[in-house]
Amino acid sequence: MAGLMILFLFIAISYMVKTQKENDMYIYIEQEYELAQNAIYDALFEEFKDDLYKWNAIIDKENLSFIFLSPDVLFKSGESILQQRYKNILADFFPRYIVSLDNVFYKIDYPDPTTGEMITHNVKAKDNIAAIRIEGHANKKAPKEFITKTQRFLYNMKLSSDRSQSVLTYVLSLDLNDQTPWIRDNVRAVGYSSSKPVLTEGEYDFDRSKRVEFRIVLDAQERLFELIQKKKEGKLNEINYVGQNDFLESQILNQYRKDIKEAEQQLAITEELLNEIDIKLALAKQELSTIEQKISMLKSENI
Repeated sequence: MAGLMILFLFIAISYMVKTQKENDMYIYIEQEYELAQNAIYDALFEEFKDDLYKWNAIIDKENLSFIFLSPDVLFKSGESILQQRYKNILADFFPRYIVSLDNVFYKIDYPDPTTGEMITHNVKAKDNIAAIRIEGHANKKAPKEFITKTQRFLYNMKLSSDRSQSVLTYVLSLDLNDQTPWIRDNVRAVGYSSSKPVLTEGEYDFDRSKRVEFRIVLDAQERLFELIQKKKEGKLNEINYVGQNDFLESQILNQYRKDIKEAEQQLAITEELLNEIDIKLALAKQELSTIEQKISMLKSENI
């Protein structure tokens, strides 16, 4: 019994270590996401604070979205061809937007996996950007010939996709110096139709639902989603994050995988020990059964 208690205690400790490592991963990634989010938002606000009013634009800190809210300035109703005024805005906005992102840095502390000592690293925020999405959004209105909700949704899907593609095509035509390869690799055009409306005081806002957003998706967001999904599947040890944050990849995740592997090896040894105990218990039961039979026979002879 004492041996079994020790084995179960070991299993419990292994599980606690694994859980702690998972919590550490969440903490590190959430910390990096928040630092990158704040640094990017501050840089964009500082760069464009004097332009937001005249462009009728806002910067959403939570989603890191730069949102243009004047659909009549962007496109004519039902069309996806950029109007000249919007071209002028984009020609001013987009190069400054990319340069601002290129100059954002933030500091983050990570523990050295060998010594446990906290080390401060200066990280380029652009290295933590998984993608920039040019998002086209529409409201739920459509021409009269589109009768059903599905027909209206599909009409607006094509319209919003065409509009976001027009924006991407135009910004790629601008003089972006050496930034063009990075933009081709990381900027995407996406249409959302009427699936993400804007509510104003709880009411459907038809005007503000028609918009174009430049939304930054951070690498930390994708890693959090991956962690959550792998945890649901019980496959956290299969995480294979490959990104430009070499420190996080080589230090934190490699150490995490090493600890998980060691825990799995120890659990395998524990399972072998438990199997041996099961075999011994089975033999003991057989011996006990034999003894009981002998006792029964002795009682009969005695009678």
